[in-house]
Amino acid sequence: MTTVSRHALPAALAVVAVAVAVGAAACGSGEPAGPDREARREAGRPRGAEPLPPVTLPDLSSLLEPVQERLRAPYEALNELLAGGSATPAELAAAYGELGIIMMVAEFFETAEACFLHAHAHVPSDPRWPYYLAHRYRTDGEQEEAAQYFERTLALRPNDLAALVWLGEVYLLLGRTDEAEPLFLRALGRDAESAAALSGAGRAALARESYAQAADFLERAVAHDPGATSLYYPLGLAYAGLGDDAKAEETLARRGDGLTFPADPLLEELQASGVLDSPLDDQERGLEAFAAGRFAEAAEIFRGVLELAPDNLALRLRLGTTLFLAGDPRGAAEQFEIALRVSPDLPRAHFGLGVILDAGGRHREAIEKFTTALDLDPAYLEARLALAEALRVTGQVEESLPHYERLVETAPGYAAEAWISGADILVRLDRYEEADAWLRRARDAYPDREELVQLAETVETILSVRRALAR
Repeated sequence: MTTVSRHALPAALAVVAVAVAVGAAACGSGEPAGPDREARREAGRPRGAEPLPPVTLPDLSSLLEPVQERLRAPYEALNELLAGGSATPAELAAAYGELGIIMMVAEFFETAEACFLHAHAHVPSDPRWPYYLAHRYRTDGEQEEAAQYFERTLALRPNDLAALVWLGEVYLLLGRTDEAEPLFLRALGRDAESAAALSGAGRAALARESYAQAADFLERAVAHDPGATSLYYPLGLAYAGLGDDAKAEETLARRGDGLTFPADPLLEELQASGVLDSPLDDQERGLEAFAAGRFAEAAEIFRGVLELAPDNLALRLRLGTTLFLAGDPRGAAEQFEIALRVSPDLPRAHFGLGVILDAGGRHREAIEKFTTALDLDPAYLEARLALAEALRVTGQVEESLPHYERLVETAPGYAAEAWISGADILVRLDRYEEADAWLRRARDAYPDREELVQLAETVETILSVRRALAR
C-alpha cells in the first residue's frame, strides 16, 4: 500500500487519485462544463438516458506544438477509423479509449469522458471504461454516477480490490455507510493488509460510532502505511469516542496530508503498456529530486510537466515552492501570482508569496499575505506560525501571542518554535507566572528541547527571587 507521495498510479489518473477522502486537488480542467452537462445535472437525469456526446478536439492553443501533435495523433487515428466504415466494435473501443486516456493526462476531462462513454458503449464487457468514468465523475463531485459506474466495474470484476475500495469511498461520501462497510470487508478478504481497505473499514465503523472497532482498523492501516498521515484524524476521533482524550489530542496533532490507495492492476496495466508515455510521467521523478534536495533539477522537471498541463494549479504551487528553495524567489512569486489570477482564494499561493516577502525583509506585506491565507483556511498551521513569527519580529508581540496560543492548543507537537517564542513573549511582557505554566506544558511536549529547559530554569529563578522579595 502506498501514500500519495510515492504511489505507482500512472499519470492518466494521478490527477483524480489525490482526492480520496479529503476532496479534489486544486487543479482544473482545460474545458468548461458544457451546456448539455449542466442541463443533465439540473434535471437529475442519469447518464445513458441521452445520446452519446460527440468527441471533438479541445482548444490546444495554449500548449506547445510538440504537445499539440501528441494529442492530435490519436484523434486523427480515430477519425480515420470512423471514416473507413469497417472497424469492429473492439477496434473502435480501443481507439476511443486511447484518446480518452491521452485527454485525461492533459486534463481535458470533458473530452476524456466522451471518449470513455463511447468506448464503453462499443465494448460494455471491458471493465476499464466504466472504471475510468467512475473516477472522472467521482472527482467532479457526481458521486451518484460514480457509484453507478463503479458498480458496473464490479459486475464485470467482482473481486477487484481497487473497485471495491473506491465504491466504498463513494458510498461513504453519499452517507450510505451500511453499503460501504461490506465492500471494505470484502476488499480485506482479498488483501488483509490493504491500508486503503482498513482505512475505509475504520471510517465506516467510526460513522456508526463503533469506536473500538474503528480504532483497531485505523491503527492497522497506519501500521501498514505509515505515510498515510491523514488517517490520524479519524483515529483521533475514535480515541475521543473511547474517552481517551489524551491519546486523541496526541493523535490529532499528528494529522497530515498523506493518503493511502489500494493496489490497482487496471491502472498498472496501462502504465506498463507504454500508452501513457508523456511529460506528465516525469512528475514522480520531480518529486524524487525534490525529496533529495535537488531543487533546481526538480523545478526544471515540474516546469516541463506544466507545459502539458498548464491548468494544474497544484503542480504550479509545487513549482513555486521548488523555485523558492532553489534560490529563485522572483520565479517562485511569478508562479504563485499566476495561480492567484486563476483562483484568487488559494491559501497556499497567498502563503507562498508571504514566505517570499518575509524572506526579503518585507515583513508587513508578508503579514497581509499570511493573514489572507489564514482567513481562507483557519486550520492552516504553517500560515498561523508564519504570521505569529512575522508579527513578533516587527514588534507586535501582543498581537502575535494569540496565534502562538492557538497553535499550541490545537497541535502541541507541531512546532517547538511556537512554544519557545510564546514563552519569550510572556517574559518580555513581564508575565512570569504565565510563562512558568506555559513552559511546564512545553516541556511535556518537548522534554529534550534545550532552549525550553534553559528558559524554564531562567523563569523559575526570576520567580523565586520575586517571591523572596515579596516576603
